[in-house]
Amino acid sequence: MGKVYSMTIEYKDSKRIVKLSTDIDSISNPVTTTQALSNEYTQASSSANPSGQVFKAGAALIGETITEFTFGLRTVGGSGTRTGTITMGIFSETDDSLIKSFRTIAWSDLTTTDTDYTATGIHVLAADQVVGIQWVGTGNGEVAFYSQNTQVYDGTNSYVQEKGNGNTARDAKFQIKTGTPVYKPTNVQDNSILIEKDTVNRYWFTKGTTITEETLDSTNGTASWNVSNGGSDITIDTGNNEIDITGTGQKSGYYDLGASISASAWTLRFKIASSGSPTGNPLFWVGMFDVNTIDSRGSTNVDGISVMMYTGGNYKLSMKNGTPMDQGGSQTDMSPTVSADTTTRYVEIVRDGSNAILTFYDSDTYTTSIGTVTVAITGSAFRYLCAISYWEGSGRTYSLSNVKFYNGATSVTPTAWTKGHVNPAWTVDQNFSSSTGWTFTNTSGTYWNIASNKLNWRVDIARSGSGANYDLTTGQSVSNLDSYDAWLLRFELTLDTAFGRNHDALCNFGIHDNDDFGNPPNNGDYDVSHAQVQIQVSINDLQNNLKRFQAIAENSDDIGQDQTINNDITMQSKYFIEIKKTDATTYVVGYSLNSDYTTSQTVRTVTSLTLSGLKYLHFEAWEQGNNSSYESWGQGWLENLKFYAGVSSL
Repeated sequence: MGKVYSMTIEYKDSKRIVKLSTDIDSISNPVTTTQALSNEYTQASSSANPSGQVFKAGAALIGETITEFTFGLRTVGGSGTRTGTITMGIFSETDDSLIKSFRTIAWSDLTTTDTDYTATGIHVLAADQVVGIQWVGTGNGEVAFYSQNTQVYDGTNSYVQEKGNGNTARDAKFQIKTGTPVYKPTNVQDNSILIEKDTVNRYWFTKGTTITEETLDSTNGTASWNVSNGGSDITIDTGNNEIDITGTGQKSGYYDLGASISASAWTLRFKIASSGSPTGNPLFWVGMFDVNTIDSRGSTNVDGISVMMYTGGNYKLSMKNGTPMDQGGSQTDMSPTVSADTTTRYVEIVRDGSNAILTFYDSDTYTTSIGTVTVAITGSAFRYLCAISYWEGSGRTYSLSNVKFYNGATSVTPTAWTKGHVNPAWTVDQNFSSSTGWTFTNTSGTYWNIASNKLNWRVDIARSGSGANYDLTTGQSVSNLDSYDAWLLRFELTLDTAFGRNHDALCNFGIHDNDDFGNPPNNGDYDVSHAQVQIQVSINDLQNNLKRFQAIAENSDDIGQDQTINNDITMQSKYFIEIKKTDATTYVVGYSLNSDYTTSQTVRTVTSLTLSGLKYLHFEAWEQGNNSSYESWGQGWLENLKFYAGVSSL
């Protein structure tokens, strides 16, 4: 399954995995950042303080996940017996404490010769932290290492402020590798089941379409690409793991996909990024051919399926059938056409029986097509992935990267973990048989109480400060709902009577971060007196006695969502209300007239919203004005309330 970063992952059998949701299984999209260093720094055992590279607020790598780093180390000076251990890791710049150990090295392993030592681990870099070393031992002498001699952050440099003693200037390098943590293993059997012990979430694994060949990325590099016939037109960029296509020399480079290419089904995907200001409309091709060395103005006949990059116009699907590159065949525009400009494109070429399909996408998810074309295949064998230049034009470079080839497949299914049916981590079942756990705040003209298996309310003057609260986390090991990316609240709501005059008044039913009802009665503004994190459905009585449901979700008095989901509520009708969290930042409020809560459900969804500290069932009446003559607005009840932690559906 590749590299495992937590020992809490358990393989119960061949297809069942148990782990914590926070366990990192591997790192994707690794990026190595290298800084040329100007000074050598030293660290003595007597101080036992760390030395290394300090990162201050604003540095480019703050917030990135460090997976490894490399220092050049050697011993300097001293005499007699020296002992101890050098720790490579992350330290606090303020108090010198060790935050995260990546590697330990025995003093006896070091020599007087500069040697690169690489340390691996997982850490999200924060401001005022040191990537460095600490020698704890005995004896005199020092450990020398390299660091960047930049004293203050100037807005452009990545590394800031050394921590150590300056010594002789050197031409050295300090490397840090960062990447994206992956929290679920992918090198497992198809149909595996993963259970997160802390969230009780269960996931079903579907192995995606097999990648036959993958190259030109940070994992597989540029190996096996042949550019011996590329000259200065087709070159390998090992630093960026890409093939650069430019020039006017009628050159080519290739990657051998092997002799077993399907004669009926395959999919080729790659990324094209272009740069430069062209003159004379340069022309290039990337695609599948039957030969590996191609002179685009020569007489060699070729069979080929490729994307043609014509800077003077649009990308085209080029089909060659036993003709030279600049003769015969067909060049067909996509629909809609896609300009061969400097925008990064994601290209897919599919062989589906006797047809070739070229499609361009706007992202590496390959989900949203921005142009496609299908033509009949007239060639035969296609074995070599080739990049080809033509003789005309200059000034434009196309960079080929992220190549994936799927043999025998006309469509690509991604590898995925799908969240399946789970049991709630815990539940709250309120049939309102008693008032245990409930607190009520009543003002003149209001009441909130529990009777006859209902939570009842009556609001004759809906002044802020009346309502009911219940702590959902009572008896649980959590203090709020922050640890759950899913939860579900359901209840039955009936509006029995409504009356009002000419001002806004509401009754709110939802989940809040506190049990405060504000400062009644004269603040006169809900935003001022009720700034709190909340997700809820509200009954709104506007002018003309209009009663409607609204979905409200907000994390401050200035950032909110207030969306109408019903324009008129029918008196004495029972509404089945559902409020849920479906992922870390998505909330859904909805209602139905059916007891299954889902039939003909009307919903509003709020995305990209971070709510923290939610814990209270919070039901409240308020009105927006401060005039006591604004009387409103009715009465009703709740029944059969249920809350489910850890799930968003049943």
